Amino acid sequence: MRRRALLGAQIPDATRIVSRFLGDPAPEVREVTATTLAALLDADYLHQGGLREQAVKSIVAALDTAGPDLSVRVALFHALGAAGESARRVEPALEWLRADRPAATFAELGARLRAIGRSGRADQRDAMGTFLDQLPLDAPAEIQAAAGQALGVLAPQEAARRLLKRLISQSDAGLGMSSELTLLGELPRDVAAPALVEASARIENQGERLAFATACVKVADPRLGPALGGLLDPRFGNVRWQASEALRRIDTNDAASLLSPHLGEEADLHRKLVMAEFLGRHGFRGGYPYAIEHMSAPELQDAAVEALAAIQEPKAVPELRKIWESSHDLAWNAAAIRALGRLGQADIAPRLLELAGDRRNPLVAPALIALGDLQIGKALPLVLDSLGSRNDEVVIAAARAAGKLLAGPAAKSDEIRDRLAALVADPDASQPVRGAALESLVALNDSRLESALAVAARDGALEGSVLMPRLEELLAAHKVKLTPK
Repeated sequence: MRRRALLGAQIPDATRIVSRFLGDPAPEVREVTATTLAALLDADYLHQGGLREQAVKSIVAALDTAGPDLSVRVALFHALGAAGESARRVEPALEWLRADRPAATFAELGARLRAIGRSGRADQRDAMGTFLDQLPLDAPAEIQAAAGQALGVLAPQEAARRLLKRLISQSDAGLGMSSELTLLGELPRDVAAPALVEASARIENQGERLAFATACVKVADPRLGPALGGLLDPRFGNVRWQASEALRRIDTNDAASLLSPHLGEEADLHRKLVMAEFLGRHGFRGGYPYAIEHMSAPELQDAAVEALAAIQEPKAVPELRKIWESSHDLAWNAAAIRALGRLGQADIAPRLLELAGDRRNPLVAPALIALGDLQIGKALPLVLDSLGSRNDEVVIAAARAAGKLLAGPAAKSDEIRDRLAALVADPDASQPVRGAALESLVALNDSRLESALAVAARDGALEGSVLMPRLEELLAAHKVKLTPK
């Protein structure tokens, strides 16, 4: 049940059936039961009030009789927190969700504080603030984090003020302040940014620099730019990358100006190309040599093509045409076709249609993608045909092209849309193929997406795959009902 919690959460009476084991004599069974309930509640993106309140009543009853076993009590508080706002609607639960309630262990205290935050008990805001203020500076990091996160949910502005005050006290006492920086990064942007700017003056070591840069990635506010500009030293790779990513997410001309002088210092080629694309969108063309040089590498091609499209270097098109005309290397030809299509060179469309129509030609895949980028409607029959190919590379290219071609106002093809949905649901299709078809349906906002997701969610072969988290994210976003009608 815990492994397939997304399905379990929509099975009628699932929480009632699982809850029966909260009364088992064995602490191990009670702990696993509470953990499973927490998973089911976390997976309940439909926010079924009856299911949640029923679970809360069972959890509270179990807390009343839990005994001294620490693991059971902690698991029960995690489950209570997973019930969210529903925990507030069950009167007996409120007694357990108090910041001033005594606890025998730090582990139980931390779990209870997190549960208070997740339940949204606004009436505990002052008590939580007082608790945080009175917490010793060298208290266990878990307790500080739990209290800070809970207050951040209940009162973000108050949390920013108290966390900044605590951070200053930590700094004055010679203690690390990485935990406070991390907590500030979890607050809403408008309240987090000023606090992080003020805190930046006190940063002293690499751990704090990394925590600050990571927090800035989440907050991504232009006010953080100057502080981030001082964290781009290539000797400290992790800090540098987080700072670069924060500037990229801030996505302003000023942020690009700060990052531009450091492009050549980036050793990771994929990261370099991502940076080049960002800088290109803001008028900096320094990434062009890297993009043109590495576009033939399969693992870098997408990033290189996007960088070329953003940079808009005037000499790019002549160079790419020359490569396509004179090179006998398939990888370079494929890259040139992709890049010319992305750069909007519509005059190559007749040649691309010819290539895409010849299944034996090794350049079918890049030709299809370029046709999609160029919005060539005549390619739709070729896309439909290619979706039935035995070559995964061709099918993926056709799926990508379909997502762009069908987005046009005049483009219609129910057959292609049906085929994309069928690929998402097909257990025999490869995961890259299913993923490409999925993203095209998402881009098209197609009504077939929900039924395809419902089928794919039941595919046990996808457990633990990179595709499953994306499916679960979309199921939750679209509130898809998985129970049979």
